Amino acid sequence: MGQVSMLENHSLLVDHAGLVAQVLPGGAPTEALHTQLLREESKGEGGGVTRVVDCKGKVVIPGFVDGHTHAVSMHKPQ
Repeated sequence: MGQVSMLENHSLLVDHAGLVAQVLPGGAPTEALHTQLLREESKGEGGGVTRVVDCKGKVVIPGFVDGHTHAVSMHKPQ
């Protein structure tokens, strides 16, 4: 709990309910997934792609963040 990790250069696939359905590295895996989803949409399969949001240079954080974290903020590196 004393360490906060961060994934850099990744993509999120969010489902129709707004839940994260998949996390994958950016680049080729993301492009392959996007191509697959567009193909499924054109065939009438799956939910399709509703929107693509480019977040390059941005930070994506969960909606429910408890900023009241004494245990993490009081952690002192050894």
